Amino acid sequence: MNAINKKRQRHLSLGFSLPEVMIAMLVLGIVAFGFTGSLILSQKLATENLIRTSAYTIAQSYLDQIRLMPAGTLNQSINNSKKYPLPTRGISEDAKENIVKEDPLYLKQRNQKTIIIESETKDGKTKNRTMNLYLTPRITDLKPAMNAYEIVLDFEYEARHLRGTSTRKGSLRFYKINLAE
Repeated sequence: MNAINKKRQRHLSLGFSLPEVMIAMLVLGIVAFGFTGSLILSQKLATENLIRTSAYTIAQSYLDQIRLMPAGTLNQSINNSKKYPLPTRGISEDAKENIVKEDPLYLKQRNQKTIIIESETKDGKTKNRTMNLYLTPRITDLKPAMNAYEIVLDFEYEARHLRGTSTRKGSLRFYKINLAE
C-alpha cells in the first residue's frame, strides 16, 4: 500500500490543477489585452503626429512663400484676389514630370490641397496615403505707406483614424514690413 500512495503522490504533484490553469489563462489574457490596446494606441498616436507634422510643415512652407513676395504682388492680390491669386508653388504628385508646379492661393477662400504623407511601393505598384489640407490665407494691409502687412494662414486638415475622419485646425501668423519698397 505504501508503494501505491507514493505513486499517487508523485502523479498528483507532476501537473497543475484545472483551477490553476484557468487562473493563469485569465491573467495572461488580461495582460495580452492591455498590451494589444497600448500597441493600437501608440500606432494611432504615431499616425496622428505624422499627419499633424505634415500639415504644419506644408502650411509653413506656403506662409514662407507669401512672406517672400514683394509688396506689389501682395497689393495686387489684396485688391483683386480672383484675378491675382498669390503665386505660390507646390510639389506635383506626378514625379515623372517637373516636380514643382504652379499652385496659387486665393485670398479669403478655402484652397484645397491633396497632400501625400506616405508612399509605399510594392510589387512595382506605388500606393500613396494622402490627406486633405485646406488653406485660407488672409492679408491685412496695416500701413499702406510703409507696406506693412499682417499675413495669416488658417488651415484645416483631415486626420483619418480607425473611428473615421476628424478635422483639426491650425493657424500661422506673420508680420511683414517692407521699408525698401
